[in-house]
Amino acid sequence: MEGRSDDSSTDNVISVVKEDDPKETTTSDYKPVQLLLVFTAANLLTYFDRGSVGVCLDTIEDERVFDLSNFEGGLIGGAYMVGYMIASPIFAHVVRTANPMRVIALGLFIWSIANLACGFAFNYWILLLARACTGVGEASFLCIAPPFIDKAAPPHRKSQWLAIFYCAIPLGYALGFIIVGSWLNAESFGFTWQWRTVYIGEAILMAPFIVYCLMKGPLPFRFESNETPNLFKSICELMKNKLYMALVLGYAAQVFTTGSFAYFGVQYLQNRLNMDVDIAGISFGALTVFTGLVGTAGGGYLLDRLRTGLPDGPHAMAIAFKMMTILGVLAAPCCFLCFTLDGPAWFYVFLGLGELAFFACLSPANSAILWAVPFDLAPLACAMSVVFTHALGDAISPSIIGVILDGTNDDWSLTMFLNVCWSGWSIVCWGFGWRWSVQQAKEQDRQPLLGRLEESATSGSSDFLPGPPPVGAVLAVNR
Repeated sequence: MEGRSDDSSTDNVISVVKEDDPKETTTSDYKPVQLLLVFTAANLLTYFDRGSVGVCLDTIEDERVFDLSNFEGGLIGGAYMVGYMIASPIFAHVVRTANPMRVIALGLFIWSIANLACGFAFNYWILLLARACTGVGEASFLCIAPPFIDKAAPPHRKSQWLAIFYCAIPLGYALGFIIVGSWLNAESFGFTWQWRTVYIGEAILMAPFIVYCLMKGPLPFRFESNETPNLFKSICELMKNKLYMALVLGYAAQVFTTGSFAYFGVQYLQNRLNMDVDIAGISFGALTVFTGLVGTAGGGYLLDRLRTGLPDGPHAMAIAFKMMTILGVLAAPCCFLCFTLDGPAWFYVFLGLGELAFFACLSPANSAILWAVPFDLAPLACAMSVVFTHALGDAISPSIIGVILDGTNDDWSLTMFLNVCWSGWSIVCWGFGWRWSVQQAKEQDRQPLLGRLEESATSGSSDFLPGPPPVGAVLAVNR
């Protein structure tokens, strides 16, 4: 059983009630804000790595020892997903019985070794394997951090805290575009080693986070169930949760589109709009930073405002689904126009609007994933959501878009038009989720009334007068 930190000050240490004595509490050496900042910084570095791959792609393809096609280059971008898909359910399962910080430290150590291997790879298959191993490292971190951030956050700021954590995704990508693009243009270490130093440097920068996780004690949150977890049974339970599946399948469709934008965006600016690599990287990265930060933070803030007074669960999820459905409808035409109208100005204006709407879905989607399941399943829910969204999204989109580019003789307009069309599935899935969550919220609000009716019938009382409907039901339906 967990204690709560004071909502008025997030600087207080986290307290937890001991299981053997409910009246006795122990104080953890973790501060909520400290936990949020450390997890966010580590997340930033992992997504910096993701962004750097797209910028380094042209240089890697041009290196004589590789000599890659668009398809092979796309495989490098999506290889991490193989490692993630294998490792994430295992890490999410292990964390229920092991110290979460030790599990995270192990994963980040694997991530660092994999990036060192990228820097010293002179064979395509070694490079591909090293990129796959970065996914193993990410798996230990990305499925564990969000549930504990949600637990540590003040109740009225949960979505905002998760928004801060997930702001690292667009910011990391963008910094990868900007910094690595400028670094490659400098050629301080020569053509062969310039891009390799990026990955060697990333491995070194991750070392302080590994040390932090090893030195800290266990996180002060305990899972509710004392039963030995069964991985297969837990996965089946998630698959039967239709609100959860609507969330992740819809988000996967959107990530397919945004992932190919991130991976091929700089190349599009170079090949279609004839920009230099450094200008393309900086401009595309700056746009991603702005839209990512504003969209992600704004989506989290708006969700917290709209769900004020509503409990976690179907009531809050109805608001999240409604937000995401509307934002998806607004994003699609903007992304269509940015690739059909000629000129850099139109491209940046409409891509910026489309990305702003896409990024505003990030915090509601990830918040709703945690609300759709009990805390015991939260790490596995996060792990499997990333498996779905990447396996059906940005892990396969670079390869598929690469094949279409090869097959259409680099027809960028047609390729990106087809890419945007795929995001329409997110609107369909989230629309169904919106409908189902409203139905579940109504059913949940009827339960107290039905219970009171049954109690009255059992006791034979004739003076039972049902009160007004719960506030949550009125808010969830009317919003």
